[in-house]
Amino acid sequence: GIDLIHKVTGTTAYGLTLPLVTTSSGQKLGKSAGNAIWLDKKRTSPYELYQYLLKTEDDRVERLLVMFTFMPLDEIADLVKASKNQPGKPILHFRLAESVVRLVYGDKGLTEALEATAALFNPSEDLSELSGDQLEKRFKDAPRVEVSSSLLGNITFVALFVKAGLSKSRSECRRLISGGGAYLNNERVESGNMLINAEHVVAKSVTLLRKGKSKYCVVHWTN
Repeated sequence: GIDLIHKVTGTTAYGLTLPLVTTSSGQKLGKSAGNAIWLDKKRTSPYELYQYLLKTEDDRVERLLVMFTFMPLDEIADLVKASKNQPGKPILHFRLAESVVRLVYGDKGLTEALEATAALFNPSEDLSELSGDQLEKRFKDAPRVEVSSSLLGNITFVALFVKAGLSKSRSECRRLISGGGAYLNNERVESGNMLINAEHVVAKSVTLLRKGKSKYCVVHWTN
């Protein structure tokens, strides 16, 4: 590219190379690897970007703060020191997530991400008390799937969980249930054979599934 520019225009061009961003195992991030993060709200929402960065491996977070933020190096060094003095608290991760989301989506996007996080990580909330509009606002950034309402009364929890993409197989879902890690509308599920019916639908058209503490899917029942 540099040679071509020089031949066509007669001017001198310069190139800038940057190291690949990789996972801790050395796998690159990108479309071909299937783990791309998009700077497009329609592809990666503020909430999804925020959560992705919060889950950064501990041994990578300092490097990403240097690469992806405009924080002074001495400030990052102080933050690293403070983090070491408070083990168990993801100080670096929160700063990385907040800084990058604000940089990409602005203060409004960061507010959306924080509000969605607060809503999704409140497992004690009674969803039946929320209106359709409130539910839509709370969980607008959560993954979702549309399922025909004709299946109500005819689909088991396990089948719905797999359909929502929260488990790769029914056996995996049953193991999750045995370990106490599967939830329906914020209530722990005891039996995978439970039929999903109208009683499990809140705000007329929604069922909330959760895997573990943080992975959600909103089921929208359609006519």
